[in-house]
Amino acid sequence: MAESISFQPIETVRSSVAIYDQIQKMIVDGILKPGDKLPSERTMVNMFRKSRPSIREALRMLENDGMIQVIPGGGATVTMPDDSLLQKPFESLIAMRSIPIEDLIEYRQLTEIAVVGWAAQRRDEKNLKDMECCIQRASDILDR
Repeated sequence: MAESISFQPIETVRSSVAIYDQIQKMIVDGILKPGDKLPSERTMVNMFRKSRPSIREALRMLENDGMIQVIPGGGATVTMPDDSLLQKPFESLIAMRSIPIEDLIEYRQLTEIAVVGWAAQRRDEKNLKDMECCIQRASDILDR
Protein backbone atom coordinates (compact mmCIF):
# COMPACT_ATOMS: atom_id res chain seq x y z
CA MET A 1 0.00 0.00 0.00
CA ALA A 2 2.74 2.52 0.90
CA GLU A 3 4.37 2.05 -2.53
CA SER A 4 1.25 3.34 -4.31
CA ILE A 5 1.18 6.66 -2.43
CA SER A 6 2.64 9.55 -4.38
CA PHE A 7 3.39 12.88 -2.73
CA GLN A 8 3.99 16.09 -4.62
CA PRO A 9 7.09 18.17 -3.90
CA ILE A 10 6.54 21.12 -1.58
CA GLU A 11 7.39 24.56 -2.93
CA THR A 12 8.67 27.12 -0.51
CA VAL A 13 7.19 30.50 -1.32
CA ARG A 14 9.06 33.63 -0.36
CA SER A 15 7.22 35.75 2.19
CA SER A 16 7.07 38.71 -0.19
CA VAL A 17 5.38 36.54 -2.86
CA ALA A 18 2.80 35.24 -0.36
CA ILE A 19 2.06 38.82 0.76
CA TYR A 20 1.84 39.97 -2.87
CA ASP A 21 -0.55 37.11 -3.69
CA GLN A 22 -2.84 37.94 -0.78
CA ILE A 23 -3.06 41.67 -1.54
CA GLN A 24 -3.34 41.06 -5.30
CA LYS A 25 -6.24 38.65 -4.76
CA MET A 26 -8.05 41.25 -2.63
CA ILE A 27 -7.64 43.80 -5.44
CA VAL A 28 -8.78 41.37 -8.15
CA ASP A 29 -11.75 40.22 -6.03
CA GLY A 30 -12.81 43.86 -5.50
CA ILE A 31 -12.28 43.80 -1.74
CA LEU A 32 -9.70 46.55 -2.24
CA LYS A 33 -10.82 49.13 -4.78
CA PRO A 34 -9.04 51.96 -6.62
CA GLY A 35 -8.43 54.79 -4.16
CA ASP A 36 -8.32 52.53 -1.09
CA LYS A 37 -5.24 53.04 1.08
CA LEU A 38 -3.36 50.01 2.28
CA PRO A 39 -2.39 49.80 5.95
CA SER A 40 0.99 51.28 6.91
CA GLU A 41 4.10 49.13 6.61
CA ARG A 42 4.26 48.87 10.39
CA THR A 43 0.66 47.67 10.56
CA MET A 44 1.27 45.14 7.79
CA VAL A 45 4.38 43.85 9.61
CA ASN A 46 2.10 43.04 12.55
CA MET A 47 -0.73 41.67 10.38
CA PHE A 48 1.46 39.37 8.27
CA ARG A 49 3.99 38.71 11.05
CA LYS A 50 6.75 39.20 8.50
CA SER A 51 9.69 41.58 8.22
CA ARG A 52 9.52 45.08 6.83
CA PRO A 53 11.78 44.15 3.86
CA SER A 54 9.28 41.39 2.90
CA ILE A 55 6.42 43.91 3.05
CA ARG A 56 8.39 46.44 1.00
CA GLU A 57 9.28 43.85 -1.65
CA ALA A 58 5.62 42.81 -1.98
CA LEU A 59 4.58 46.47 -2.30
CA ARG A 60 7.30 47.02 -4.91
CA MET A 61 6.00 44.04 -6.91
CA LEU A 62 2.40 45.33 -6.68
CA GLU A 63 3.55 48.78 -7.79
CA ASN A 64 5.52 47.32 -10.72
CA ASP A 65 2.37 45.49 -11.79
CA GLY A 66 0.42 48.77 -11.66
CA MET A 67 -1.93 47.65 -8.90
CA ILE A 68 -0.84 50.19 -6.30
CA GLN A 69 0.98 53.50 -6.11
CA VAL A 70 3.45 54.00 -3.28
CA ILE A 71 4.06 57.57 -2.20
CA PRO A 72 7.06 57.96 0.12
CA GLY A 73 5.73 59.06 3.48
CA GLY A 74 2.16 58.82 2.16
CA GLY A 75 1.61 55.09 2.05
CA ALA A 76 0.27 52.84 -0.68
CA THR A 77 -2.99 53.35 -2.58
CA VAL A 78 -4.80 50.93 -4.88
CA THR A 79 -4.77 52.34 -8.41
CA MET A 80 -7.04 52.03 -11.41
CA PRO A 81 -5.40 49.64 -13.85
CA ASP A 82 -4.63 50.95 -17.31
CA ASP A 83 -3.87 49.28 -20.61
CA SER A 84 -0.12 49.76 -20.20
CA LEU A 85 -0.23 46.67 -17.98
CA LEU A 86 -1.25 44.60 -20.99
CA GLN A 87 1.53 46.04 -23.13
CA LYS A 88 4.46 45.16 -20.84
CA PRO A 89 4.50 41.39 -21.45
CA PHE A 90 4.22 41.88 -25.22
CA GLU A 91 6.98 44.47 -25.26
CA SER A 92 9.25 42.02 -23.42
CA LEU A 93 8.42 39.18 -25.81
CA ILE A 94 9.09 41.36 -28.84
CA ALA A 95 12.31 42.75 -27.34
CA MET A 96 13.58 39.22 -26.71
CA ARG A 97 12.50 38.29 -30.26
CA SER A 98 10.68 35.28 -28.88
CA ILE A 99 7.48 36.18 -30.70
CA PRO A 100 7.45 36.93 -34.43
CA ILE A 101 5.82 40.23 -35.37
CA GLU A 102 3.45 38.37 -37.71
CA ASP A 103 2.11 36.38 -34.74
CA LEU A 104 1.63 39.57 -32.77
CA ILE A 105 -0.31 41.18 -35.65
CA GLU A 106 -2.51 38.08 -35.93
CA TYR A 107 -3.10 38.10 -32.17
CA ARG A 108 -4.03 41.78 -32.18
CA GLN A 109 -6.46 41.31 -35.07
CA LEU A 110 -8.25 38.49 -33.27
CA THR A 111 -8.38 40.14 -29.85
CA GLU A 112 -9.29 43.60 -31.11
CA ILE A 113 -12.25 42.21 -33.06
CA ALA A 114 -13.41 40.37 -29.93
CA VAL A 115 -12.96 43.48 -27.77
CA VAL A 116 -14.92 45.65 -30.21
CA GLY A 117 -17.78 43.13 -30.17
CA TRP A 118 -17.72 42.97 -26.39
CA ALA A 119 -17.70 46.78 -26.11
CA ALA A 120 -20.57 47.11 -28.61
CA GLN A 121 -22.72 44.68 -26.61
CA ARG A 122 -22.09 46.54 -23.35
CA ARG A 123 -22.14 50.15 -24.51
CA ASP A 124 -24.54 52.71 -23.11
CA GLU A 125 -25.66 56.20 -24.12
CA LYS A 126 -22.76 57.89 -22.32
CA ASN A 127 -20.28 55.68 -24.22
CA LEU A 128 -21.91 56.66 -27.52
CA LYS A 129 -21.78 60.37 -26.65
CA ASP A 130 -18.11 60.05 -25.62
CA MET A 131 -17.29 58.32 -28.93
CA GLU A 132 -19.17 60.99 -30.91
CA CYS A 133 -17.16 63.64 -29.08
CA CYS A 134 -13.86 61.89 -29.92
CA ILE A 135 -14.86 61.53 -33.56
CA GLN A 136 -15.84 65.21 -33.74
CA ARG A 137 -12.51 66.27 -32.19
CA ALA A 138 -10.58 64.10 -34.65
CA SER A 139 -12.60 65.55 -37.53
CA ASP A 140 -11.89 69.10 -36.33
CA ILE A 141 -8.16 68.35 -36.15
CA LEU A 142 -8.17 66.91 -39.67
CA ASP A 143 -10.04 69.96 -40.99
CA ARG A 144 -7.29 72.27 -39.65
